[in-house]
Amino acid sequence: MKILLRHLVLCSLPILFGAGAGYGFTFIQGSCGAMVGALFAGKCAGRQREYQARFQLGGAAAGLVIATTLARRTRDTF
Repeated sequence: MKILLRHLVLCSLPILFGAGAGYGFTFIQGSCGAMVGALFAGKCAGRQREYQARFQLGGAAAGLVIATTLARRTRDTF
């Protein structure tokens, strides 16, 4: 059971980091209309989604690196 929980935590880290990065981006970033005005808000929305996807991918990659590092360290102890 202990090994199952460890694997569950390690597998959930990239998902949690990606979701956290996406939430952080939307929390920091304002609306497109507030940033660039009503005239360019339509073009800004697509770019904002693209940047949010990049933040989520970067967060998931960071979570993957951390999970891999933790898995290698805990593998040697068992």
